[in-house]
Amino acid sequence: MSRPLRSALVVEDDPTLRAGLATFLRTKELRVATAGSAAEAIVQLRGRPDLILLDVMLPDGDAFTVLEQVQKLAPAPIRIALSGEATAEEAFKLAAYGVRRFLQKPVSLAAIWDAVCEANQEAPDLAPFVQESVGHVSLKDLTGNVRAAAIEQALAIARGNRTRAARILRVTRQAVQQMVRQPAKRGPPL
Repeated sequence: MSRPLRSALVVEDDPTLRAGLATFLRTKELRVATAGSAAEAIVQLRGRPDLILLDVMLPDGDAFTVLEQVQKLAPAPIRIALSGEATAEEAFKLAAYGVRRFLQKPVSLAAIWDAVCEANQEAPDLAPFVQESVGHVSLKDLTGNVRAAAIEQALAIARGNRTRAARILRVTRQAVQQMVRQPAKRGPPL
């Protein structure tokens, strides 16, 4: 199930590439903000973009500095990373931060848009998060964390509308009501 994309944040230190990506995304009818550094990107996150195109190497840090702040957003934006220099280890770490696609530069605009559309259609792979949690949290706490995160995300996407949140979660409105009234006890963070 995809959700509508209305806004994007392009985080790229090369001004020409940043402007080109922003112009391209505007042709897809997205409102686009841009940033040339991690610090600028963190400020731009206040706009709560639906999509983030993120260069891995930035002049004042790296993508992980930005992604730590992105994890606090609800609803969570789709994250796509771009790099000409990232290692396989960094690509794996990006996935752990919720990056749905990692594209090697140089990359075509068509490939970027295909990655955006694919990422918006499919659910993220939960396996890395679950695997990382084994031995650190009980199964009950893990289940509670997933449930609480899912209801929080669905309500954020639905802007608080419980009927729409129920549709997103594919449950009844009554189930959403019950989850909101009796939230699962969260265990240690994943």
